[in-house]
Amino acid sequence: MSEHKYLLEMLCCLPKKLLFLKLNEFDEIPDWLKGIDNNVINEAIELYENSEYVEQRKLMLKYL
Repeated sequence: MSEHKYLLEMLCCLPKKLLFLKLNEFDEIPDWLKGIDNNVINEAIELYENSEYVEQRKLMLKYL
């Protein structure tokens, strides 16, 4: 898996609201997220509802 694909996977496991907060440059986001390019954030938002990522979020919630 490429680093880019892994980053998208990680971003798609976050709450979608957090991605939008990053795009709108709110300060309440984690520091590590501030360093990610907005183009990658937009790409993650576009992919967010893909079945692959929906299943990953469901699995993650199962173990929280």
